[in-house]
Amino acid sequence: MPCMGRLDGKIAVVFGGARGIGRAVVSAFAAEGAAVHVADLEPLEPGAEPAGSVSATRLDATDPQQVADFVQHAVTAAGRVDICVNNVGIHLPASVVEATPDDFDRIFTVNVKPAYLACHHLLPHMLARGAGSIVNVSSNGGLIGRPADPLYNASKHALIGLTKSLAVAYAQDGIRVNAVCPGSVETRMVRGDLTEAEYEQRVPQLVSSTPAARVARPSEVAAAVLFLASDESPAVTGAALPVDGAKSAGVLTADRYRFDIEVNRHFD
Repeated sequence: MPCMGRLDGKIAVVFGGARGIGRAVVSAFAAEGAAVHVADLEPLEPGAEPAGSVSATRLDATDPQQVADFVQHAVTAAGRVDICVNNVGIHLPASVVEATPDDFDRIFTVNVKPAYLACHHLLPHMLARGAGSIVNVSSNGGLIGRPADPLYNASKHALIGLTKSLAVAYAQDGIRVNAVCPGSVETRMVRGDLTEAEYEQRVPQLVSSTPAARVARPSEVAAAVLFLASDESPAVTGAALPVDGAKSAGVLTADRYRFDIEVNRHFD
């Protein structure tokens, strides 16, 4: 008898699922038996989906009509959507003085509006069924203050506020809403245009303020999303789960804040 996947028979939509953390979530969901509908501006990166099925639609997740059409298509195709993951986001490494009003509008439009639109269009379907799990991808910048990217962090705080408010509003209706809050993760947002050698030189700087002294893999964040999305966490709602090597848990001793820290390779 074949083993049951943790998401067998589930229908999931993943906004921002083409690459990085979102792509890892898509692969994890499909491997656990879910049928996954992906929405992203970019084409889906190649990946292994050994169990479930994956379909991809290229769209602008900040456009209300495109999101409405995508949700309706997903609901019509299977009769329901069980899981929604909101992973659309960009970074803005600029101070409040440096950032322009246009920067402010763009960071909130890209980092918050897609999650609002997805919830706005999906919640009526979930409410009609009395079931659903929504996971928003925030950041540890949504849990703590960080001086280098305050507007990005403000947008990620907003996502956590949305998460908690929706969790309280719909808990009695059988709908759970949670967030994951990654720290440094090995994605294009972190790597940028660096060569492999340049990236390896930068890693000690990236982890200098992280107690675990390592950069996480996208698959590790996906594992947290999978737990929150699955039926393994029926009493978990309104959570903002850090996946950041304890960075948001507190401060380190002064001697640890240095750029020549030895990178933790225990998990490699």
